[in-house]
Amino acid sequence: MDSRYVRPFVRCLVACALCSAMLLSAVAGAMAVKRPDVGALQGVAEAAQWESLKEQATADSQSDMLTDKELAQAFTYLALAELNLDSPGPALDAADRSVSLDDTNARGWLMRGSAYMMLRQLAPAEEDFNKALHLEPGMWEAARNLAEVQLARGDLPAALDWFAKAVGLAPQNADLGMEYGLLLHTYGLHAKAEQVLTDTIVVAQDSPALFNNRGMVRLALDHYDDALSDFSRAIVLDPGNAEALVNRGNVLRAFKRYDDSLADFTAGISAHPDSIKLLIGRAYTLVAMGRYTDAATDMNSAYTLGNVDPYVLNEVAWFLATCPQDDIRDGNRAVRLSREAIGLVPNPVPGYYDTLAAAYAADGMFADAIEVQTQALSLGRRAGLTEPQLKEWQERLEGYEQKIPYHIPPQQ
Repeated sequence: MDSRYVRPFVRCLVACALCSAMLLSAVAGAMAVKRPDVGALQGVAEAAQWESLKEQATADSQSDMLTDKELAQAFTYLALAELNLDSPGPALDAADRSVSLDDTNARGWLMRGSAYMMLRQLAPAEEDFNKALHLEPGMWEAARNLAEVQLARGDLPAALDWFAKAVGLAPQNADLGMEYGLLLHTYGLHAKAEQVLTDTIVVAQDSPALFNNRGMVRLALDHYDDALSDFSRAIVLDPGNAEALVNRGNVLRAFKRYDDSLADFTAGISAHPDSIKLLIGRAYTLVAMGRYTDAATDMNSAYTLGNVDPYVLNEVAWFLATCPQDDIRDGNRAVRLSREAIGLVPNPVPGYYDTLAAAYAADGMFADAIEVQTQALSLGRRAGLTEPQLKEWQERLEGYEQKIPYHIPPQQ
């Protein structure tokens, strides 16, 4: 070969070799990019790792290697993460992308409805939940969320119907059954609530929360022995269960088993020294035992822990207004705390007005006591308080009319 052509030929070969190497490198790099596994996001969601889920779902949703259905799933998980991070706006954007990519994605509609719900846009939320349920008739979450929509609208019968449907779709879901039972209890449907919680206990026999909550319902039904049994079972399952200890302590006090009641509260406070309800519960047991100074110590501890909590303010005010011991009773302070409690709640609580009336009476302001106790009775009737409770309040009113303040009777 002519030497004049050797060097250009070699340079060409070298150049071609370099091109081939670059091409192979690019192919190898492309092959190194792993195709996202959208299904792996489920495990992250189940672990409730919301920041991690957001990060991974965001990365997957930006991939150009996924089908539209897979991208829709990635956006659905992203919406789920945003919802759990209390970001309804971004959740709505992600869910909207999901259903635009795949309008048969029931979970996408569920996420979009949930975002609308958080934004208090009830009509589009209801529409999306219905779409989800139409696409996936067994989706209990959609039925449960439709119950939430109806509650927000104030339509209790419709809400209860949807909750019943949700429980029917997921009879093994103990949390859902408990939520339904507590909703029934909240609205005074105690017998139905007891049945729902009993059915749910069959599914989850080792749940202290279920036994504790059924005990609360049974208290409302005046089934004290059954309630005591439920609270005791909850404590057996979870000896440190603060709520069950409070509830059993209160029932034991009602049975005049003061030493047993005191033991429950003291055990609970040892395990939960900052529990306001345990401190207040023990205080009332000590009152029943005539140990007013010790009761005042517990009430002061509760106030120190929760002096911006209307429940605490009301309970301390009641104690200060009605304590039988003269050097502890303080009507003036009771009035101030009671007014503060009433000012902190968004809607009138009948019992808070009963407390304020007792405080006025303790401070010698009987005209105010009569006016407020009359208001308490009116609120109590509208709230559906029991006749024995209303009768007790009426008797207090008659006492105020005779300028007699109300004091807790000892050993009651």
